[in-house]
Amino acid sequence: MDSVVRLNLEHLNNPEEAVHVVQETKSIEGAKMVARQVHHFFVSSCKGSLEGGLVNSSNGLAVFDSGVVGGTN
Repeated sequence: MDSVVRLNLEHLNNPEEAVHVVQETKSIEGAKMVARQVHHFFVSSCKGSLEGGLVNSSNGLAVFDSGVVGGTN
């Protein structure tokens, strides 16, 4: 079932189905693939926010689509 997880993540752009398959099959390797994908997405999002000037470095506040994602006020 790991190949189904990989297919959903890499080719179908369907992480929700990949997570569903991992939950149903309890696949450790599948869970690792999902975790890597989530990590990559998070790092890419943070990098894009920093480059786009969406992060206020004075308090660590990131704003996406007019919503607060995180901060330390």
